[in-house]
Formats: sequence, structure tokens, C-alpha cells
Amino acid sequence: MTTTMENTDFSPHTLEAQKMEEFVDTILFGDSMDELPKFGDTILGPEDASIGILLVHGFSGSNLEMLYLANYLALRGVRVAVPLLPGHGTSYHDLLNYGYEAWMNKVRKTHDYLLAEQDDRKIVGVGHSMGGSLLFSLAPDLNLEGLVSLAGPIRYPLYLRMLGKVVERTNLKIPFNNLKFYDKRLHDHPVVGFMQDKYEKIPLETLGEILEVINIAHDNLPSITLPICLIYARDDAVVPPYHVDHVVEEIGSNDLEISWLYRSNHIMVIDEDRDLVTKKVWTFINRVLDLIE
Repeated sequence: MTTTMENTDFSPHTLEAQKMEEFVDTILFGDSMDELPKFGDTILGPEDASIGILLVHGFSGSNLEMLYLANYLALRGVRVAVPLLPGHGTSYHDLLNYGYEAWMNKVRKTHDYLLAEQDDRKIVGVGHSMGGSLLFSLAPDLNLEGLVSLAGPIRYPLYLRMLGKVVERTNLKIPFNNLKFYDKRLHDHPVVGFMQDKYEKIPLETLGEILEVINIAHDNLPSITLPICLIYARDDAVVPPYHVDHVVEEIGSNDLEISWLYRSNHIMVIDEDRDLVTKKVWTFINRVLDLIE
């Protein structure tokens, strides 16, 4: 795999927060990609906000599926930065140009951007899927007040890790376009259609990069003492519930919340439980920052 550190700066376009009912029509049930914000780094909420949210999407995802949650948080007066990870929002071919270090660097620079706007800003990290793993990987180096992992992978069984190490040495590709949702309307969602079309295959070479992020995240758990919120779906076949057990067993934090979803698959940020997710994230942010104050 040829990797580069280019395109890791956080260079956002500003998106104005809308009423949630209007945002639902645009983000969740828009008719085409032309109606949606463009792929790229995005920022919402007041620039002078004392609270910043670092909102990170997962592998093969994009900033767009995170905007429902981002808009909800921005309406509550916080600054929300949503980076587009390198190699994402284009096609699976670009994944071969970037590795885990580029993804981690993009998250670091987004965090630094939030602090550059307001150096005393309180920042909470929220990551979906590999975005959660990235935040666990970087937690010792970031100035975070709390961390929310939405279906973030932490530890797969040994046989899967060993298999991943073998197949990453090949140039094979595997199908990756069978996204499942409780909310059946999402099967016609333009972003879902884009993901299923442009990321319909995943180069097995990239598995090593994902596994590296997950390994770092797992190894960091004992040293992480931040307040942690875990939100996982019981029916998630991509990141099954046993990942939560590894966090519980090894996390160094004494402040750990766990919530289970029963009407969502892996992409919970836009699935049937999306409103429950937004409320749980906001409740955690409020509690953690009140504790600090």
C-alpha cells in the first residue's frame, strides 16, 4: 500500500444549523446527492462556543452521515467539527493511498483547529465505528473531557486478527455493499447509495490499517481515565456486542456509561434509533461538563 500524509489538514466549509425537522428532509430523505452538503470537512455551530465536539465518521463512511447528530448538537450552541478522513467520500480506490497514520493525523488536526478557535474550549470526542477506535487511539494525546464511542471496534477474536494479517498481503477485494437498516427508507438514501456504489468493494490491503487503529485503541484502554460513553447496537454484525466487554474489562476510567440500541444496525447515527443516539450523546456531554465545572 502506498500511503501519503497529504490532505490531512482540517479545512472546513461552514454549514448553518437548521431546525431538525428541516434537516431530516434534507439529510435523511433528500432525493439526490445534489440536495446534500458536499463531501469534505464540515463545521457547524457558533465560532465562539465554549464547548467543541470532535465528531469522527467510520471506515468507508463520510462526514455526511454524521450531520444529523452534528446539526442536533450545533442547535444547542456548541461548535461541531466533522472531518472527512483521507481516502473517503470518493471511491474505494483512494483507500489504497492512505493509511491509519493519515486518519489519525486528520483527527489530531481537527482537534487542534477547535482549540485554535478558542484555546480554553472544552472538547468531547464522539466517533462512529472506526471513528470511535481512532478516538481511543488518540485519547492520551488529545485534550478531551470525555469520549463517546458509537459502535467502535476494540477487539476482534484472535482467529479474525490472524486472518486479517494474512489477507492484507493480497491484492484481493471483498464485497462491502450490504448495508442493513431498521429504517427501510434509508435504502433509498442518496448517501447510502453512494457508499454502496463507490465502496462496493474493500481492498484487503486496507485491513491492516484498520487493525492497526483497533490494536492501538485496545492497548490504550488501561491508560484512559476520561469519562466514557459506549452506545452499541445489539444486532450489529459489523461490530458485535462483545467489543463492549473488552472495554469494560480493560478501561482505566471509573466513569463508564453503556447504552444498548434495539432498532438500529451498525450505522446507528442515521438508523431508526438516531434520535435516541443524539439525546444520549447530548446527555453525556452535559453530565461530563457539569462534573468538570
